[in-house]
Amino acid sequence: MVEHSFRNVTDELEGSGLLDLMYPQYQKLLTCMAGMADECGGREFPATHAQIAKRSGGYHHGSITSELVSELVFDFIRLEIVEVVSASGPVTYRTRIGKNKWRRISEDEQTTYRFGSYDRFVELAEEIRRMQDNGDAPLLPPVVPRSSPMRTVR
Repeated sequence: MVEHSFRNVTDELEGSGLLDLMYPQYQKLLTCMAGMADECGGREFPATHAQIAKRSGGYHHGSITSELVSELVFDFIRLEIVEVVSASGPVTYRTRIGKNKWRRISEDEQTTYRFGSYDRFVELAEEIRRMQDNGDAPLLPPVVPRSSPMRTVR
């Protein structure tokens, strides 16, 4: 891998090209979460789903709800963009998180997240580009009403 010095998570996401491959709702939320980590001075940050939704700017007019945050963050965990470091509640964080257990986390339960490495961001962006070149871009489960399905990548 390429030698990389950490500046902040937001710059790493932008520099990796990963954000450019995502649809706006994913970009917005991931950028918001990266900003929260940057404010904490590293790769980790504590937040509730409601705090992330409010911070994203879409909470008050209903475009980003804590339920939507929960769904999108679950996708980020599956893609290994972020991982759960600690929380209280029914989830075991040292193993893969099942969607049913993840949904039981309430919107006001504090969870600490950690962003993956810059190398992981680059690796994921390259994987998505390869899949797009083959016409086989990955889909994530729809997290918006079925009338407007959303893909992670363009």
